[in-house]
Amino acid sequence: MSLKKILIADDHPLSRKGLALLLKTSFPTTEIIEACDGNEVITQNNLHKPDVLLLAYSMPKMSGFDAANILLKEDRNLRIVLFTMFDTKAIALNFLKIGGKGFIWKGSPTDHIIDGIRAVSLGEYYFSSENEKDIVEWLENGAIQKVPKVEFSTLELSIIVKISKGKTSKEIGAELNLSLRTIETYRYDLIRKAGVQNSMELMVYFFRNGILR
Repeated sequence: MSLKKILIADDHPLSRKGLALLLKTSFPTTEIIEACDGNEVITQNNLHKPDVLLLAYSMPKMSGFDAANILLKEDRNLRIVLFTMFDTKAIALNFLKIGGKGFIWKGSPTDHIIDGIRAVSLGEYYFSSENEKDIVEWLENGAIQKVPKVEFSTLELSIIVKISKGKTSKEIGAELNLSLRTIETYRYDLIRKAGVQNSMELMVYFFRNGILR
């Protein structure tokens, strides 16, 4: 398949420009279309009809995941790759469940991005993730395994990752520039949303459901 247009979406201008330069170097005849949030993804997709979409998971106004969900409900044949700093099995499987074709962790080598776009443009799946074995197993089983629904915001996921590393609420607050009281409120809300009793059970919940590895 000849790649005529690729749509990339990231709310950080430097990241977006870096991706655009990388893709233009690898695909010199391909038009690179940019978007800064999920709403713009939908607008630009409808306007330009790109061959492949590379969407950041976390963006303001509307996430890349939510934008993909809306677009794939309208056209299941769209070829979309999710590009995320959260390498979790739950996010990857939920993305595949809605019709996504690729999942690339932002810590992956840059050549994985190029390989992923090429593979997805040909109608193949592509994963650059430490959960690749579980993802492939899920696909091979006919996608019949239960997938935990991701109902947590980007900030909540960031806090979850920091809690899993043993950081205190005070330390998390300092790193995220939030007050101790705010972090404690988030921690309480996470425990409530997960339906557990304390932080220890919260961690068990996230590891058991593949939201953390």
